Amino acid sequence: MFWKTMSKVEYIIQSLIIAILPFFSGLFVAVSPVWSDLWWKVDLFIITIWFLWAIIAALLGLQNSRMARVLPLNILLNVTFLLLMIALWRISEESTSLGVLLLISHLIATIFSFVFSKEIISRNFSDVSRLNRIGKYMILLLPIAWILTIFMQDIFVAKSVRAMGASIVGYYLNFYLMATSIQYRDPNWKPKKKVSL
Repeated sequence: MFWKTMSKVEYIIQSLIIAILPFFSGLFVAVSPVWSDLWWKVDLFIITIWFLWAIIAALLGLQNSRMARVLPLNILLNVTFLLLMIALWRISEESTSLGVLLLISHLIATIFSFVFSKEIISRNFSDVSRLNRIGKYMILLLPIAWILTIFMQDIFVAKSVRAMGASIVGYYLNFYLMATSIQYRDPNWKPKKKVSL
């Protein structure tokens, strides 16, 4: 997999740029549907922790350690995409059943993606059990359950469309990006090349 060594300054600059993602997803949570000081403080806390980590990692010379570089990034992106789901939950009248469904969807997809990183990156599920393949399709179809829940509870509003779109995109991005954790868990692993017939 692609890996580039970085200087301390490059690492800090990259970390500052990456912080744009959780900043805007947290801002989206804070303003949806009305301003929330609580969610704004949560967003600022996440950004502060990320900046502190980037500076400490650079000062300690950890910018080229796979574990120190990829694990915190995976966690930050995971939290970023969870924030998008929280925005959908807030817009949808903070429905308990929708909130539980979104949280369970996020956790299941994250765990599945972590466990089956190699299969997801290589796009090859032929070596996993049939049950796990069915699980993959169920996870990929979970956003349909979100939509159905919103309509069945009659909590759909026009703002839901934007939040739903952002949540679904974030959900699928998280599914793939969590699989990149294989970079620090098994740095020598490379996906098998597909044999063309």
